[in-house]
Amino acid sequence: MIATTRLVKKCRFATPVDRDAVARDWRARGYSCEPFTDPPGRE
Repeated sequence: MIATTRLVKKCRFATPVDRDAVARDWRARGYSCEPFTDPPGRE
C-alpha cells in the first residue's frame, strides 16, 4: 500500500486557489476540471 503522504503535495497551489491554474495542471495530467453537482437524492 502506498502511503497517502507521499501522494499529497502541500503548497502545490497558491491560496486562495486559482481555479484556472488547477484546471491547467489537471488537463496536463489527463483529467478534466469541470464543475459538477450531484443530482437531487445522490448527495
